[in-house]
Amino acid sequence: LTLVEQRAMFEEDRARLSLEAASRARWTPSVDLSAAATRRTSDSRQDGLATGSVETNERNVRYSLSLEVSWPLWARPLDHKIREAFAEKSAAAARRDDAAREGGRQVEAVRVKIADLYRALPPYRDAYVAAGQLYEAQRALYDAGAVGALAVTETDSRRLAALGNWYEAVFDVKLALL
Repeated sequence: LTLVEQRAMFEEDRARLSLEAASRARWTPSVDLSAAATRRTSDSRQDGLATGSVETNERNVRYSLSLEVSWPLWARPLDHKIREAFAEKSAAAARRDDAAREGGRQVEAVRVKIADLYRALPPYRDAYVAAGQLYEAQRALYDAGAVGALAVTETDSRRLAALGNWYEAVFDVKLALL
């Protein structure tokens, strides 16, 4: 995978998670739990001569617990977030597909270049092999006394030049592959 493809896949995963979070927020009810406690005490005392003394003690303690479950049936802002997240996910998927296609095109271009470079090597190799065969033939003729040493030396220099050309072509291929 190329770096562009990896980044596009990361963006697609992030957009997918955002869409899932927006969908959960839209379709999951919210639950609120609250509790309250109140305590009221009142004391009243009267010292009256005519009525006598009155003493009153009141204690009121109240507890309340409430549970609220809300499920939005009509939540336009949440629907908008879902549509926005879906559009971002679709765009990220398209960017990932484009990156994959571009990566495929680059790989194919490199493959074609490598094939062309290797296709250029056989003529150099064949020239070296032919020069070697010619040298062996000239050497045999020299040993038989049919040709002079100059012809054998010339043929050998052609063979070595063909070998140098082949090595240079192999080096060029290796250099191009870097």
